[in-house]
Amino acid sequence: MMLEILKETIFLYPFIALLVITVPISLFGIFVIFKRMVFFSDAISHSVIFVIALSYLLALNLNILVIFWTFLFSILIFILKEKSKLNLDILIMLISIFGLSLGIILFNYIPYLKGDISSFLFGNILLVSKFDVLLIFLISLIAVLFIFLKLKELILIPLNEEWAITENVDVKKINFLFNILLGITIVLGIKFIGALLISAILILPASIAKLISNSFKELLIFTLFYGEMISILGFILSYILNLPLGPCIVILGFLIFSIILTFRQKFV
Repeated sequence: MMLEILKETIFLYPFIALLVITVPISLFGIFVIFKRMVFFSDAISHSVIFVIALSYLLALNLNILVIFWTFLFSILIFILKEKSKLNLDILIMLISIFGLSLGIILFNYIPYLKGDISSFLFGNILLVSKFDVLLIFLISLIAVLFIFLKLKELILIPLNEEWAITENVDVKKINFLFNILLGITIVLGIKFIGALLISAILILPASIAKLISNSFKELLIFTLFYGEMISILGFILSYILNLPLGPCIVILGFLIFSIILTFRQKFV
């Protein structure tokens, strides 16, 4: 079945890109859970709908625009966190909802995309270009290198930020770089999974792995394994049933999570 699908060139590059982008997304999910940052990933994925609509409306390069927005969004959140006395979660969600709402309105002014907003909300592999594939390879490589080169710091900061500072860890710099790379990775994954569902694929592999892991090394291995597994199975299911890829991946991931959780509770 898989070989038959990949014989069609239109699916080959998106499939390879999906397998590649799944690696950093799954790994980032571990630290998103540790840092309790699911709200951040939700916010940036929802708000980027505005940027996607704007790029089509003004005929601007989508990849450059969304990366620029990711930097801008991360800087804005960083400044708000440092300067504002308001609840950060509320501020982030307000920006997210504003961006999503404005994006949906802009889509109505783009005649040839007016009825196709679901592709961006729930994912469409046919939106993935060859340039997207190359960009995904590059960003994924940078993200994975960052995670493994800064692994000690990324583990230490969520555990005890003050202790990390005493260990000469530049907490602000690590957090800022993490947010930037996380944001860009999420944005690149939107074409596959969709803006409304990307956070689910971000946390599902790590959540599944957490149920069966006895060490951090196992957590890394199982996270990558389940991330790739649900991506591949979701891709096949999407092809067979002619359904959007994002919901297929999320449903499969949730079913696997539920089964493992059920059996774990039964035998513990």
